[in-house]
Amino acid sequence: MKIAVILGTNCDNRLSEQLAQGVAEEAGGMEGTNVDLIDLKEYSLSIFDDAASSCPYQSKHATRTAQEWLDKIEKADAYVFVTPDIDHTIPSVLKNAFDYVTREMDEKPAAIVSYGGVGGSKAVARMKDAIGELRAVPIPAHVAISDVDDTVNDSESLATQIIEHELDQHAAMKRMLRELRRYRDVLTATGAYA
Repeated sequence: MKIAVILGTNCDNRLSEQLAQGVAEEAGGMEGTNVDLIDLKEYSLSIFDDAASSCPYQSKHATRTAQEWLDKIEKADAYVFVTPDIDHTIPSVLKNAFDYVTREMDEKPAAIVSYGGVGGSKAVARMKDAIGELRAVPIPAHVAISDVDDTVNDSESLATQIIEHELDQHAAMKRMLRELRRYRDVLTATGAYA
């Protein structure tokens, strides 16, 4: 299974980078799993102009950068989005990246790791709506980290920090990744996607 772990923000001094690396390490430890860490900061996607496409299922992407983003998304079997809660929603760079997606995520499972106020719960709600609109399958399990500033530091890996400081969150991450695999297996077995 190929999991795309996507950093949902391009802000400077972002914590999502270390969180995403921790998720990628944990996912990479699962048997038969390859992980692709995708950083939206590496894709200078222009603000999506929906007037460029008259049909929602035709290609909406004209730039090479947008096509590279979509190719990465399409190659994945499942997704984990790592996102902060910014003003009770998802970061604009992530929403803009979603606007380019047409059928690349169809019927593939997606999970969320969020952080911020109340663990980023408002962002999770908005993400699940957005993921569903992309015809992907948001799984119920997610990881919400409230005190990320107190938990994450640069001297240790995220997995080590979560194990030492937040056993419940480490267990939640493992549960989320197992559930992501189960959803992918069921969707594959039912022929939902090739």
